[in-house]
Amino acid sequence: MSDAPCLLTTTLKRLDEAGLTADDGLLIGFSGGLDSSVLVDLVDRARRRGGPSIELIHVDHGLRPDSQNDAQFCTHLARRRGLPIHVERLNLGETSVGQAESRRRRMAAIAEHALGLGIEYVALAHHGDDRIETFLFHLRRGTGLDGLAAMPAESSFPIPGVALRILRPLIGFTRAELEAYAERRSIDHVVDPTNATDAYSRNRLRHHLVPHLAEDSRRKRAVIGAIERLHEERRAADHYATELAQNARLPVAGIRAHAFRRDALAEAPRATVARLFLRLEPGLDASSIARIHDAIAASANAPVRHLTLSRCVVTVSDQRVLFEPSEERGGRDVLKRHAQPISLRPFEAGSAPFFGALLRWELLRSDSTTDDVPPGDWSAAFDAGSLRAPLEVAGFRAGARLRRTKKNGQVYHQKLTELLRSHDVDAHLRWRWPCLYDDDGNLLWVAGIQRATTALRRPDQGPQWRLSITPSKEMIEIFHS
Repeated sequence: MSDAPCLLTTTLKRLDEAGLTADDGLLIGFSGGLDSSVLVDLVDRARRRGGPSIELIHVDHGLRPDSQNDAQFCTHLARRRGLPIHVERLNLGETSVGQAESRRRRMAAIAEHALGLGIEYVALAHHGDDRIETFLFHLRRGTGLDGLAAMPAESSFPIPGVALRILRPLIGFTRAELEAYAERRSIDHVVDPTNATDAYSRNRLRHHLVPHLAEDSRRKRAVIGAIERLHEERRAADHYATELAQNARLPVAGIRAHAFRRDALAEAPRATVARLFLRLEPGLDASSIARIHDAIAASANAPVRHLTLSRCVVTVSDQRVLFEPSEERGGRDVLKRHAQPISLRPFEAGSAPFFGALLRWELLRSDSTTDDVPPGDWSAAFDAGSLRAPLEVAGFRAGARLRRTKKNGQVYHQKLTELLRSHDVDAHLRWRWPCLYDDDGNLLWVAGIQRATTALRRPDQGPQWRLSITPSKEMIEIFHS
């Protein structure tokens, strides 16, 4: 079989496997170079056979004085084929950026246009030689399975939160095969002179290492096949990580929070556990994964561990492993930005969830309840008439103090920070530990720990109002650890 029908057949198959039809749109990244020019020709031929409609995007980085010539070439070719084209100029030559940052900005520009056009798929012209270069580039950096299984034929978009898919119809072919196809089809293209320099590490791999690894198309195909098998291994690893997550998952409140049975993670292969957490937070490095493993493998009687990692906090307690994302380094929990106090009134009844705990409040007319609130007691009754409404249940507030009385009758105010610390409530949890405040901001009760002296109920008072809390597992574990 000749190169031409083989390339076209594979392109048609890739589009069909992605579910693209004539009713769908496809945005092609078009640099004007040989690779993307071959891709445009192939997908355009597929379009005429009932494939998706096509739009092109050319991103001019502005890194070369003559880069506008490439944009003009792409525009002319698109018009000749009757295809819409969008030209985006980044002017990166005005700033000092590396290849990685240049690539990131290019992908961001492509994503912006695709989303604006309502297109879900983007096609890129990566081919087999690119795949080998990326494999070697990542191997040199000590990457894992994800880096070695480089450039799959279809993948998610490399920008978090962008719901686009990437297709690479040419990924199974070598550069030499694309050159033969271009010659057979008389496809014009531009030549980027920066590809010939050894100033960039990828170029050095391309010019010096790849030829030694695979000096002909046959050997290149063997290496490409090995990388493809690594991709299948990655899919298998993902499958087992998903299975572990489903079997070990525990209910948890919060935005993007995840909780798992500690014993299930401890029994699973370390690589599977690592993959589970890398899927939750791809930014975790090897040392962070090692810290998570060590905390899970520690003695079950070990104290609760709170690991503040890059972009997340992992809490390992006796029976549970809790993952909570943070928006930035330093462990600031993203949930904290969404925490809103719960407003309630002393003559009302109701219930509401509060970050894994459940609040219930009701009006009582019996004086049979007690004012003693030892650690572990999650209910307290108050004189309804003396409470300054509205009340609020919220977490830690800076400067909050609880009024208390010593045995000799002396009144003092204890800092909420000290009270929570004395009961081993970690700083990571304090902001969402249920506390009752009145309308003046006075602290009346710290759930499960202590009530203010001013909030004590006298037996001869009228209607009583009670606030009860069903604590989360994490709260219970703190008192049992």
